[in-house]
Amino acid sequence: MAPNRSSSSKLEAIRSRGVKLWRQFTMAHPDVPAFRHDLLGFSISEQEIRDLLSQFPQDRELMAHLAIAIFDKGRIREEPTTMREGITKLMEANLPIYRNLVAGFYQDLAWRLMSQRKNSEAAVELRQSVEMFHELAREFPYIENYDFRARAYTSDLAKALGNSGQAEKAERLAENIAPRTGNDFMLRGNIFKEIKENDKAIVDFDRALKLGLQGQIPNIRHVGEFFDKRKLYEQAIRFYDHDIQVSTATPSVSRTYALRGASRANLKEYDKALADFDSSIEYNAWDCAHHLTRMSPIMLRESPEDFQQAFLKLADRAIEMTEGAAVSYVARAYVHQSLKRREMAVADLSKAIEIDSAYKVPWTLRRLLRELEANPASSPHAE
Repeated sequence: MAPNRSSSSKLEAIRSRGVKLWRQFTMAHPDVPAFRHDLLGFSISEQEIRDLLSQFPQDRELMAHLAIAIFDKGRIREEPTTMREGITKLMEANLPIYRNLVAGFYQDLAWRLMSQRKNSEAAVELRQSVEMFHELAREFPYIENYDFRARAYTSDLAKALGNSGQAEKAERLAENIAPRTGNDFMLRGNIFKEIKENDKAIVDFDRALKLGLQGQIPNIRHVGEFFDKRKLYEQAIRFYDHDIQVSTATPSVSRTYALRGASRANLKEYDKALADFDSSIEYNAWDCAHHLTRMSPIMLRESPEDFQQAFLKLADRAIEMTEGAAVSYVARAYVHQSLKRREMAVADLSKAIEIDSAYKVPWTLRRLLRELEANPASSPHAE
């Protein structure tokens, strides 16, 4: 069947502009998590790709595009079988430039399986991902992201193995590491942490700090939280310090600032704590519900009054920076309730519900929410 003009022009758009653009993007961003058609400057559906493939069945770029579209469909629908189909088709396209994407897809599939408590299956996919990223790291040592992801997903693999009753296999992952550097000890410590060998994890993490850490470290913020939960705040801060030092100015680092602020507050270093919370709001005010709730109600009530007032002003600023989004009123309601200012908490929570009735209120405010739902007339915004 001869291609019609519409199909030919669509194919020409893919090959002359879209594919070239996507290749450039993939090489510049080897950690890209997923294909997005809008990056190519045009929109093309899965069916359109299938129609083109019926006319050009040997076109491997089209095969790859179809595979990626299928995988994305599976991810959106939370269908591991469809995601696997996408991975298989992408492998069949046999285009080396997409190897890093395949490795990332295995990891995405594994996370979906873990969320469905299918840890044994997830471990199989994670092992594939780890092995592929190790291969890529050896071939392209100048791309640090490959080694970073291999290390990060090794910890995930240990978690999946541990959660599926295969702790011995997870322990072998740790035994196969002969740590020489601080980063090596971090990797082994993360494996021990995931399989609940906490004493061994602490020993390795302490050793990592003594040897020094280099570059970005997978899961380092969670390691800080691991120490924070054990009230080892000074150690926690050192891990947060490194994450902040090496992270770029992206919204994700805002959570590290908030966590470090809470650890400093626990050490009664209130000026430093306030500076960290200020940075967390500055970097990402939209995540203020996470940031401000790092201070527990007891921590807030036991803090100096000037700290409490300054902390409330941070909540005010979050409302201003988000232009009155529901999340910011929920965050301030939490602060008011923690400080036993019930009327103000009710006012803010009512405002949040008025702005977004579907907003998921944190558990710390659920009781207040139930009271409002039981007696809507008590809301200051009730007509």
